[in-house]
Amino acid sequence: MVKITKEAARIIRETCEAACRKEGQVLRRIEAGKRCALTLKVDPSINIRIVDKTKDWEDSDLFDFVSWAEFKKGVPDEGDGNALVDFYCYDREGLCTNAQAMWVSGILVWTGIDGRFGFTHYGSDELRDKT
Repeated sequence: MVKITKEAARIIRETCEAACRKEGQVLRRIEAGKRCALTLKVDPSINIRIVDKTKDWEDSDLFDFVSWAEFKKGVPDEGDGNALVDFYCYDREGLCTNAQAMWVSGILVWTGIDGRFGFTHYGSDELRDKT
């Protein structure tokens, strides 16, 4: 399970706020998308890396949503600390946009808007030196 630190939660929230601002809106709610695999025999997960091994998430589909509070309890992983989560950012009217976050070895390494790597954050100098 990838632990969600207070710093990671803050960075993700800031990314989601920026995503909504880019659309001229104000963030009201964040949910993590839970995806199901189309061909793999695995349970649905908010960690896209578990349910889909393709580059563009072509082997999974949106299944459900997980609240921000539930997400902060942790992200399932395959024992390697790697995770990719797609967040749904809502304004007062409804869905505004999406943002993503990726962890490597349990460390948040980037957040982005609509799959673009616009906001890059590294959790440690050691990881930064390896990338």
